[in-house]
Amino acid sequence: MKYAGIDIGAETIKYAIYDTKTEKIDAFDTIAHHKAMQTAISSILSTLKRLDVDGIAVCGRFANLIKLKNYPAQAVQKRGLAYLYGDNPVTCISIGCNGFSVLEKRPNGADLMRENSRCSQGTGNFLRQLIERFGYTPPQADALCDDIDTPCQMSGRCPVILKTDMTHLANRGEPQPNIIAGVYDAICDNVQALIKPVLCPKDVVLTGGVTRSKRIRNNFKSYCQNHDLHLLESNDFSQFYIDAAGCALLASEFGADEICLDTQNLIKRDNIKRFDAVPPLKNYLSKVKRCDPPKERSHISSDTEVYLGFDIGSTGSKAVAIVADASDNPLDDIVWQDYLRTNGNPVKAAQQLVEHFLQSPARLSRVVAFGVTGSGREIVGSMLSSCFGAQNVYIINEIAAHAEGARSVDPNVDTIFEIGGQDAKYIRLSEGRIVDAAMNEACSAGTGSFIEEQGRKFREAQSLTDLSDLALSADHGVSLGQHCSVFMAQVIEEAIASGVSTPEILAGIYDSVVLNYFYRVKGNRSVGHTVFCQGMPFQSPALAAAAGRQTHGDRRIAAFWKPKSSSRQPPAISGLSASLDSLEKPFTTHPPAISTISSPQNSPLATRSFALPIRDAAVRATNAVSIKSSSTSTAKSSSSHGAGRARCGTKAFRSKNSQTSPPIHLPNANKPSTI
Repeated sequence: MKYAGIDIGAETIKYAIYDTKTEKIDAFDTIAHHKAMQTAISSILSTLKRLDVDGIAVCGRFANLIKLKNYPAQAVQKRGLAYLYGDNPVTCISIGCNGFSVLEKRPNGADLMRENSRCSQGTGNFLRQLIERFGYTPPQADALCDDIDTPCQMSGRCPVILKTDMTHLANRGEPQPNIIAGVYDAICDNVQALIKPVLCPKDVVLTGGVTRSKRIRNNFKSYCQNHDLHLLESNDFSQFYIDAAGCALLASEFGADEICLDTQNLIKRDNIKRFDAVPPLKNYLSKVKRCDPPKERSHISSDTEVYLGFDIGSTGSKAVAIVADASDNPLDDIVWQDYLRTNGNPVKAAQQLVEHFLQSPARLSRVVAFGVTGSGREIVGSMLSSCFGAQNVYIINEIAAHAEGARSVDPNVDTIFEIGGQDAKYIRLSEGRIVDAAMNEACSAGTGSFIEEQGRKFREAQSLTDLSDLALSADHGVSLGQHCSVFMAQVIEEAIASGVSTPEILAGIYDSVVLNYFYRVKGNRSVGHTVFCQGMPFQSPALAAAAGRQTHGDRRIAAFWKPKSSSRQPPAISGLSASLDSLEKPFTTHPPAISTISSPQNSPLATRSFALPIRDAAVRATNAVSIKSSSTSTAKSSSSHGAGRARCGTKAFRSKNSQTSPPIHLPNANKPSTI
């Protein structure tokens, strides 16, 4: 007879078939269920039926939701180890997608199992969230950090907090392979905290998808050598199918159920968790004023002077160029803008933005000065200052940048809700001055990365636009509560298992983001009458609608987002502000031509790997206007902490005390330089 054990995990379903005639596991396989577990289980049951399996049993994370014989994790793992290693005592270390454990299979039967807490630190989800920040898949990251001898030292704490550490390391110029190697080693440290080397069996076996990593295995090999333990060799079967094999063996020994292809009746409806319904997000779109992306100026000549502003964020990087003689509404004076992923490398992101600028029609303009904000402002500001002189580069903090950018678009704005990829900010203004501000401390539950990480679990959504459209299509949402991203994954899994539809869950995710923002960032602070929703996540109408639902009363709520028929991106408000603030910084010396630092030997950037080949000649004019401050001009602060600073009247400011100076030259295409 043949018996199958089905291991239903958080992301995959595995099965193994035990033949009582041969007394061997003669078939095993795995499929990813993409949160459509009923479909995946139906497919596996059809396969098992075709293979003439007589009985089945289940185990794993979601086994309790299925009306089939169910065996607990410790029992199936112990039986699977006995199949592979007989009666020999073994320490089994399992690292999966949502959990890790250490099972000590002892000769006297006094087995002991230790598991991680509810938090996901040290799990496969933990690893994937962190390395995807750099734009890598787990296999790519594993290959990249395999032979790194000098990993960055990190604590394996909450992945949300660790992301901030990774951003700081990247902004300091640490090589990505060293950072990623530190993440892998931090995972090992977390798991190894559960091992008791003096008491546990000396033979050690690794199982679970994470243990396929060569660096993970080498780390545990070194750990075992240092603690008088012996790491056993393993293969695909021992790494993935110990639980499924143990379940099949227990089914043959203690009972199993017959295969039932009616999966609708296999779900335990009495175990389903109930979720409260909330009104649909589409009902609140009317509360939000959509600000369409501005059109870029079409007429650009060699006489056009521009200020270039960069917003180098932890997740995305933006740049905006506005003309130096901008009107009262700088959105009408944008000549170029761009957005790309930072991918954990702020310097490379800035280099790519400059390259994109030089490949655009705006390359004909003359760059007068630079402004930089965002989490990568210091390192990118240093790069620009080394190239063009510190007097021509203005570095501004994000709070002041968002306020300046929003106020330049609408002078009446008095409240800013900003949600970025990793950070979230609240800013309160009064008569144009910042009077209060707050940021999220460590948790990313109210940020864009939270939406992206949770939305990636759904196969129906291929992009962030799809997520928003699906959420708005729901007839109602569900209340998922206020949880950090780690715990929210478990709540979403419960909702999926309960039969809640994808659009309803996605609507609940957007609501949860705004609730987390209100409770963890805004707190009990006041909200004014004109609210600006800023940050790339607010490009999603669903998030803006969720903010409208939670913001009670008669308030003007404005958000930028890209219409489906448009290829134009929403303006980078903080990058726009960085451009505007360049207007207010006086040039005390003439900006140097880039060609004067084109030699790698002369460039301070050469020793810091900031090389960027400039392919196009962008500025060919011989003169540029250098703005010089006057004693009668409005007060201007060069401090990046000038939270209450007011923006000068740019028209009056430009008209006084200007002098002619050499332009910032970008070299000829035949003479590449470094920047």
